[in-house]
Amino acid sequence: MTWILCIFGFSMMKTRLLIFDFNRTLYDPDNNIEMEGCSKVLSILSENKFKICIVSRVEKPSRKRLVEDQYFVRYVDRIYYIKSSDSKLESYKKAM
Repeated sequence: MTWILCIFGFSMMKTRLLIFDFNRTLYDPDNNIEMEGCSKVLSILSENKFKICIVSRVEKPSRKRLVEDQYFVRYVDRIYYIKSSDSKLESYKKAM
């Protein structure tokens, strides 16, 4: 399981940013539950002043609600929704 997709530390600004993909990284769509330990990990990262972003494809309007209804969203600073046709790499760059 890949937890951290990107870590960026900017020494002058003292900002640490983590970007996570929603499906199969934070959320298990096969069982309709968050991945084991997800809330705990995000809580610890948030307490340690990491900025946390989620990138999620939004095929249907129900996806936004699914993402926003998750317990772990309380630790997230920003959520980026992308279309299926959008490049995830480009979306990660926008999140930075």
